[in-house]
Amino acid sequence: MLKNMDMFVNNFIENQAGDYNDMPRGVTARELVYRAGNMKIFKFKREEGGADDLPPMLFVPSLINRWYILDLTEETSFVNYFNKFFTCYMIDWGFPGSESAHLPFSNYYHKYLNRAVNYICRETGSEKVNLLGYCIGGTLSYIYSCIEPERVNKVILLASPINFENAGISSLYAKSFPSEEFANSMEYMPGPTISNFFNNIQPLGLLKKTQMFYKKFEDPKFKKMYIAMERWIADDGVHFPARAYYEFLNQLYKENRLFNSKLATTDAVTVDPSKREAECLILNATLDHIVPLHCTNLPPVDKAKREVLTFNTGHVGITVGKYGIDAKTKAVEFLKK
Repeated sequence: MLKNMDMFVNNFIENQAGDYNDMPRGVTARELVYRAGNMKIFKFKREEGGADDLPPMLFVPSLINRWYILDLTEETSFVNYFNKFFTCYMIDWGFPGSESAHLPFSNYYHKYLNRAVNYICRETGSEKVNLLGYCIGGTLSYIYSCIEPERVNKVILLASPINFENAGISSLYAKSFPSEEFANSMEYMPGPTISNFFNNIQPLGLLKKTQMFYKKFEDPKFKKMYIAMERWIADDGVHFPARAYYEFLNQLYKENRLFNSKLATTDAVTVDPSKREAECLILNATLDHIVPLHCTNLPPVDKAKREVLTFNTGHVGITVGKYGIDAKTKAVEFLKK
Protein backbone atom coordinates (compact mmCIF):
# COMPACT_ATOMS: atom_id res chain seq x y z
CA MET A 1 0.00 0.00 0.00
CA LEU A 2 2.78 2.40 0.95
CA LYS A 3 4.58 1.65 -2.32
CA ASN A 4 1.46 2.42 -4.37
CA MET A 5 0.82 5.57 -2.35
CA ASP A 6 4.40 6.67 -2.94
CA MET A 7 3.99 6.18 -6.72
CA PHE A 8 0.75 8.16 -6.67
CA VAL A 9 2.35 10.99 -4.72
CA ASN A 10 5.34 11.17 -7.05
CA ASN A 11 3.15 11.22 -10.17
CA PHE A 12 0.88 13.88 -8.67
CA ILE A 13 3.81 16.05 -7.65
CA GLU A 14 5.53 15.71 -11.03
CA ASN A 15 2.33 16.77 -12.80
CA GLN A 16 1.98 19.82 -10.57
CA ALA A 17 5.65 20.77 -10.40
CA GLY A 18 5.81 22.55 -13.73
CA ASP A 19 8.91 24.69 -14.11
CA TYR A 20 10.22 23.65 -10.72
CA ASN A 21 11.28 20.28 -12.12
CA ASP A 22 14.31 22.03 -13.59
CA MET A 23 15.44 23.82 -10.43
CA PRO A 24 19.22 23.66 -9.90
CA ARG A 25 20.74 21.51 -7.21
CA GLY A 26 22.30 24.31 -5.22
CA VAL A 27 21.44 27.95 -5.97
CA THR A 28 24.65 29.83 -5.09
CA ALA A 29 27.18 30.26 -7.91
CA ARG A 30 30.15 27.95 -7.39
CA GLU A 31 33.15 26.33 -9.03
CA LEU A 32 34.79 22.96 -8.57
CA VAL A 33 38.26 23.60 -7.12
CA TYR A 34 39.45 20.23 -5.79
CA ARG A 35 38.78 16.53 -6.19
CA ALA A 36 40.03 13.45 -4.33
CA GLY A 37 38.32 10.19 -5.28
CA ASN A 38 34.58 10.76 -5.07
CA MET A 39 35.01 13.81 -2.86
CA LYS A 40 34.78 17.23 -4.47
CA ILE A 41 35.19 20.70 -3.02
CA PHE A 42 33.14 23.61 -4.31
CA LYS A 43 34.14 27.22 -3.75
CA PHE A 44 31.27 29.68 -3.81
CA LYS A 45 31.60 32.88 -5.78
CA ARG A 46 31.03 36.10 -3.91
CA GLU A 47 30.89 39.81 -4.52
CA GLU A 48 33.76 42.08 -3.56
CA GLY A 49 33.87 43.13 0.08
CA GLY A 50 32.94 41.24 3.19
CA ALA A 51 35.08 40.12 6.10
CA ASP A 52 37.91 38.44 4.21
CA ASP A 53 40.14 38.60 7.29
CA LEU A 54 37.95 35.98 8.96
CA PRO A 55 38.89 32.28 8.65
CA PRO A 56 37.32 30.52 5.64
CA MET A 57 34.14 28.48 6.05
CA LEU A 58 33.87 24.79 5.18
CA PHE A 59 30.43 23.16 5.08
CA VAL A 60 30.43 19.41 5.74
CA PRO A 61 27.20 17.65 4.65
CA SER A 62 25.92 14.26 5.76
CA LEU A 63 27.24 11.12 4.11
CA ILE A 64 23.73 9.85 3.36
CA ASN A 65 22.23 12.90 1.62
CA ARG A 66 23.31 15.35 -1.04
CA TRP A 67 25.12 18.50 0.01
CA TYR A 68 22.68 21.01 -1.46
CA ILE A 69 20.22 20.86 1.46
CA LEU A 70 22.33 23.76 2.81
CA ASP A 71 21.85 25.65 -0.47
CA LEU A 72 18.36 24.44 -1.39
CA THR A 73 16.64 27.71 -2.38
CA GLU A 74 17.55 31.39 -2.34
CA GLU A 75 15.25 31.91 0.64
CA THR A 76 16.60 29.10 2.83
CA SER A 77 20.26 28.81 1.80
CA PHE A 78 22.85 28.72 4.58
CA VAL A 79 25.56 29.03 1.96
CA ASN A 80 24.12 32.17 0.38
CA TYR A 81 23.90 33.86 3.79
CA PHE A 82 27.33 32.80 5.07
CA ASN A 83 28.87 33.77 1.73
CA LYS A 84 28.23 37.44 2.55
CA PHE A 85 30.72 37.26 5.40
CA PHE A 86 33.15 34.42 4.67
CA THR A 87 34.97 32.72 1.84
CA CYS A 88 32.86 29.56 1.67
CA TYR A 89 33.60 26.02 0.55
CA MET A 90 31.43 22.90 0.46
CA ILE A 91 32.34 19.23 0.44
CA ASP A 92 30.40 17.08 -2.02
CA TRP A 93 30.82 13.40 -1.09
CA GLY A 94 29.69 12.43 -4.57
CA PHE A 95 28.04 9.11 -5.44
CA PRO A 96 30.27 6.35 -4.04
CA GLY A 97 29.82 2.85 -5.37
CA SER A 98 31.68 -0.44 -5.34
CA GLU A 99 35.02 1.33 -5.81
CA SER A 100 34.66 2.78 -2.30
CA ALA A 101 33.59 -0.43 -0.56
CA HIS A 102 36.96 -0.91 1.14
CA LEU A 103 37.28 2.60 2.60
CA PRO A 104 37.16 2.81 6.41
CA PHE A 105 34.91 5.30 8.18
CA SER A 106 37.99 7.22 9.36
CA ASN A 107 38.83 8.08 5.75
CA TYR A 108 35.90 10.47 5.82
CA TYR A 109 36.38 12.11 9.19
CA HIS A 110 40.17 12.36 8.97
CA LYS A 111 41.87 11.79 5.61
CA TYR A 112 39.27 13.42 3.36
CA LEU A 113 38.58 16.27 5.76
CA ASN A 114 42.31 16.82 6.19
CA ARG A 115 42.76 17.08 2.44
CA ALA A 116 39.93 19.58 2.23
CA VAL A 117 41.29 21.71 5.08
CA ASN A 118 44.84 21.58 3.69
CA TYR A 119 43.64 22.74 0.29
CA ILE A 120 41.55 25.59 1.70
CA CYS A 121 44.35 26.79 3.97
CA ARG A 122 46.84 26.76 1.08
CA GLU A 123 44.48 28.69 -1.17
CA THR A 124 43.43 31.29 1.40
CA GLY A 125 46.63 31.59 3.42
CA SER A 126 44.67 30.89 6.61
CA GLU A 127 46.01 28.61 9.33
CA LYS A 128 42.55 27.50 10.44
CA VAL A 129 39.05 26.98 9.08
CA ASN A 130 35.56 27.26 10.49
CA LEU A 131 33.47 24.12 10.15
CA LEU A 132 29.71 23.70 9.91
CA GLY A 133 28.50 20.13 9.73
CA TYR A 134 24.93 18.95 9.25
CA CYS A 135 23.73 15.63 10.69
CA ILE A 136 26.52 13.04 10.21
CA GLY A 137 28.54 15.85 8.62
CA GLY A 138 28.57 17.44 12.07
CA THR A 139 29.74 14.15 13.58
CA LEU A 140 32.63 14.12 11.09
CA SER A 141 33.42 17.78 11.82
CA TYR A 142 33.44 17.22 15.56
CA ILE A 143 35.73 14.19 15.30
CA TYR A 144 38.10 16.13 13.06
CA SER A 145 38.25 19.00 15.57
CA CYS A 146 39.33 16.44 18.19
CA ILE A 147 42.06 14.91 16.02
CA GLU A 148 43.37 18.16 14.50
CA PRO A 149 42.52 20.82 17.12
CA GLU A 150 45.05 23.32 15.75
CA ARG A 151 43.36 23.35 12.33
CA VAL A 152 39.84 24.37 13.47
CA ASN A 153 38.90 27.89 14.54
CA LYS A 154 35.24 27.30 15.44
CA VAL A 155 32.84 24.43 14.78
CA ILE A 156 29.06 24.45 14.37
CA LEU A 157 27.14 21.22 14.87
CA LEU A 158 23.76 21.41 13.12
CA ALA A 159 21.41 18.61 14.25
CA SER A 160 24.46 16.40 14.68
CA PRO A 161 24.71 13.16 16.71
CA ILE A 162 27.67 12.89 19.08
CA ASN A 163 26.18 10.72 21.83
CA PHE A 164 24.67 7.62 20.18
CA GLU A 165 23.21 6.08 23.33
CA ASN A 166 19.44 5.54 23.09
CA ALA A 167 19.23 7.36 19.75
CA GLY A 168 15.62 6.36 19.13
CA ILE A 169 14.65 3.96 16.35
CA SER A 170 18.08 4.37 14.75
CA SER A 171 19.65 2.72 17.81
CA LEU A 172 17.21 -0.20 17.68
CA TYR A 173 17.95 -0.62 13.99
CA ALA A 174 21.73 -0.52 14.48
CA LYS A 175 21.72 -2.99 17.37
CA SER A 176 19.67 -5.54 15.45
CA PHE A 177 21.36 -4.99 12.08
CA PRO A 178 23.26 -8.10 10.82
CA SER A 179 26.57 -6.28 10.49
CA GLU A 180 28.78 -9.27 9.76
CA GLU A 181 26.48 -10.68 7.08
CA PHE A 182 26.26 -7.23 5.49
CA ALA A 183 30.04 -6.77 5.47
CA ASN A 184 30.52 -10.17 3.84
CA SER A 185 27.95 -9.74 1.10
CA MET A 186 27.48 -6.07 0.17
CA GLU A 187 29.64 -3.36 -1.40
CA TYR A 188 27.47 -0.55 -0.11
CA MET A 189 24.18 0.17 1.62
CA PRO A 190 21.94 1.44 -1.21
CA GLY A 191 20.80 5.03 -0.95
CA PRO A 192 17.10 4.20 -1.59
CA THR A 193 17.19 1.67 1.26
CA ILE A 194 18.52 4.32 3.62
CA SER A 195 15.86 6.78 2.46
CA ASN A 196 13.09 4.22 2.99
CA PHE A 197 14.31 3.58 6.52
CA PHE A 198 13.99 7.23 7.47
CA ASN A 199 10.62 7.52 5.72
CA ASN A 200 9.31 4.58 7.73
CA ILE A 201 10.32 6.07 11.08
CA GLN A 202 7.14 8.13 10.72
CA PRO A 203 4.77 5.84 8.73
CA LEU A 204 2.01 8.44 8.43
CA GLY A 205 4.41 11.13 7.28
CA LEU A 206 3.80 10.38 3.60
CA LEU A 207 0.03 10.69 4.01
CA LYS A 208 0.30 13.97 5.92
CA LYS A 209 2.77 15.30 3.39
CA THR A 210 0.43 14.48 0.53
CA GLN A 211 -2.49 16.16 2.27
CA MET A 212 -0.42 19.28 2.85
CA PHE A 213 0.65 19.42 -0.79
CA TYR A 214 -2.95 19.02 -1.98
CA LYS A 215 -4.07 21.93 0.20
CA LYS A 216 -1.25 24.32 -0.65
CA PHE A 217 0.07 23.42 -4.11
CA GLU A 218 -1.44 26.54 -5.71
CA ASP A 219 0.90 28.71 -3.62
CA PRO A 220 4.04 29.18 -5.81
CA LYS A 221 6.37 29.65 -2.82
CA PHE A 222 5.11 26.49 -1.15
CA LYS A 223 5.27 24.49 -4.38
CA LYS A 224 8.84 25.55 -5.08
CA MET A 225 10.00 24.58 -1.61
CA TYR A 226 8.07 21.33 -1.58
CA ILE A 227 9.42 20.13 -4.92
CA ALA A 228 12.99 21.02 -3.95
CA MET A 229 12.67 19.11 -0.68
CA GLU A 230 11.05 16.05 -2.24
CA ARG A 231 13.77 15.80 -4.85
CA TRP A 232 16.45 16.00 -2.16
CA ILE A 233 14.73 13.42 0.05
CA ALA A 234 13.39 10.94 -2.50
CA ASP A 235 15.41 11.22 -5.71
CA ASP A 236 18.97 11.96 -4.65
CA GLY A 237 19.81 9.19 -2.21
CA VAL A 238 23.49 8.37 -1.76
CA HIS A 239 25.05 4.93 -1.22
CA PHE A 240 27.02 4.36 1.99
CA PRO A 241 30.23 2.35 1.28
CA ALA A 242 30.21 -1.05 2.99
CA ARG A 243 33.21 -0.89 5.31
CA ALA A 244 32.48 2.70 6.36
CA TYR A 245 28.83 1.78 7.02
CA TYR A 246 29.83 -1.29 9.02
CA GLU A 247 32.23 0.74 11.18
CA PHE A 248 29.79 3.63 11.53
CA LEU A 249 27.08 1.36 12.94
CA ASN A 250 29.38 -0.69 15.15
CA GLN A 251 31.75 1.96 16.46
CA LEU A 252 29.22 4.74 17.01
CA TYR A 253 25.69 3.33 17.38
CA LYS A 254 26.50 -0.03 18.94
CA GLU A 255 29.55 0.89 21.04
CA ASN A 256 29.23 4.69 21.35
CA ARG A 257 33.01 5.01 21.09
CA LEU A 258 33.04 8.72 20.28
CA PHE A 259 31.10 9.77 23.37
CA ASN A 260 33.11 7.36 25.53
CA SER A 261 36.47 8.56 24.16
CA LYS A 262 37.36 5.16 22.68
CA LEU A 263 37.28 5.96 18.96
CA ALA A 264 40.43 5.66 16.82
CA THR A 265 41.27 5.75 13.12
CA THR A 266 42.48 2.73 11.17
CA ASP A 267 45.96 4.26 11.52
CA ALA A 268 45.58 4.09 15.32
CA VAL A 269 45.18 7.85 15.72
CA THR A 270 43.14 8.36 18.88
CA VAL A 271 40.08 10.61 18.78
CA ASP A 272 40.46 12.43 22.10
CA PRO A 273 37.65 14.93 22.81
CA SER A 274 39.63 16.31 25.78
CA LYS A 275 42.15 17.79 23.32
CA ARG A 276 39.56 19.73 21.35
CA GLU A 277 40.14 23.50 21.42
CA ALA A 278 37.67 25.10 19.00
CA GLU A 279 34.71 26.96 20.43
CA CYS A 280 31.58 25.03 19.52
CA LEU A 281 27.99 26.03 18.72
CA ILE A 282 25.41 23.26 18.99
CA LEU A 283 22.18 23.90 17.06
CA ASN A 284 19.59 21.26 17.90
CA ALA A 285 15.84 20.74 17.59
CA THR A 286 13.18 19.65 20.08
CA LEU A 287 11.19 17.71 17.45
CA ASP A 288 14.17 15.96 15.88
CA HIS A 289 13.17 12.29 15.58
CA ILE A 290 16.51 11.35 13.99
CA VAL A 291 18.88 13.08 16.42
CA PRO A 292 17.10 13.49 19.79
CA LEU A 293 18.31 16.36 21.97
CA HIS A 294 20.46 14.25 24.30
CA CYS A 295 22.32 12.84 21.29
CA THR A 296 23.78 16.31 20.60
CA ASN A 297 25.56 16.38 23.99
CA LEU A 298 29.36 16.44 23.89
CA PRO A 299 31.50 13.84 25.69
CA PRO A 300 32.10 14.48 29.42
CA VAL A 301 35.86 14.88 28.90
CA ASP A 302 35.33 17.70 26.39
CA LYS A 303 35.82 20.90 28.41
CA ALA A 304 36.19 23.32 25.48
CA LYS A 305 33.84 26.28 25.36
CA ARG A 306 30.46 25.64 23.80
CA GLU A 307 27.07 27.24 23.34
CA VAL A 308 23.74 25.48 22.75
CA LEU A 309 20.73 26.91 20.90
CA THR A 310 17.57 24.82 20.71
CA PHE A 311 14.76 25.39 18.21
CA ASN A 312 11.20 24.09 18.29
CA THR A 313 11.40 22.26 14.98
CA GLY A 314 12.61 19.03 13.42
CA HIS A 315 15.72 17.56 11.84
CA VAL A 316 15.17 19.10 8.40
CA GLY A 317 13.15 22.10 9.59
CA ILE A 318 16.21 23.50 11.32
CA THR A 319 17.82 23.91 7.91
CA VAL A 320 14.97 24.95 5.59
CA GLY A 321 12.01 25.80 7.84
CA LYS A 322 11.21 29.16 9.41
CA TYR A 323 13.64 28.41 12.25
CA GLY A 324 16.42 27.94 9.74
CA ILE A 325 16.61 31.73 9.37
CA ASP A 326 17.29 32.12 13.09
CA ALA A 327 19.71 29.20 13.07
CA LYS A 328 21.90 30.63 10.31
CA THR A 329 21.88 34.21 11.65
CA LYS A 330 22.85 33.00 15.13
CA ALA A 331 25.57 30.86 13.58
CA VAL A 332 27.12 33.80 11.74
CA GLU A 333 26.96 35.92 14.90
CA PHE A 334 28.79 33.13 16.75
CA LEU A 335 31.54 33.00 14.12
CA LYS A 336 32.04 36.76 13.96
CA LYS A 337 32.37 37.45 17.68
